[in-house]
Amino acid sequence: MVRFEDDLIHHIPRIVQAGYVFVQSKDATISGIVTTADLSEEFARLATPFFLIGEIERRLRRAVDRLFSASALGEVRDFQDATRDVASAEDLTLGEYVRLLENPSRWETTGWRVDRKVFIEALDHVRELRNDVVHFSPDPLGDDQLDELRNFVRWLKILDP
Repeated sequence: MVRFEDDLIHHIPRIVQAGYVFVQSKDATISGIVTTADLSEEFARLATPFFLIGEIERRLRRAVDRLFSASALGEVRDFQDATRDVASAEDLTLGEYVRLLENPSRWETTGWRVDRKVFIEALDHVRELRNDVVHFSPDPLGDDQLDELRNFVRWLKILDP
């Protein structure tokens, strides 16, 4: 039994061990139950954006490292961060990926058969979503935003299998 006011995180081991805990309200009545399924759903809700963004970043890094030299990558480094070493795609931010790929001649290097402007617009939106996620925006991503991330992953899988 846990109190409604309790911090759930401290009770996770007990929930995992027993499979559930009952929740007691202020008036000492049982007001609910928390199960391992509830914990799993909450974990998926919180972790899914991180996993999707991680896959997007890994796929972009792999493609960019294959297609561009370190010197080309250094050319798109944020001018306010000119002393930062850029040896590979791992050293770039998503904003710098946008800067790299919005250049028409660099875009041609990819060989991707998709409208550059549409791709860049979508990538820039992924950048905004990523910033919301990793800087812990108080509002979780909605289903539409998660679908955008999933669709971008699918897009990258097609463009660079």
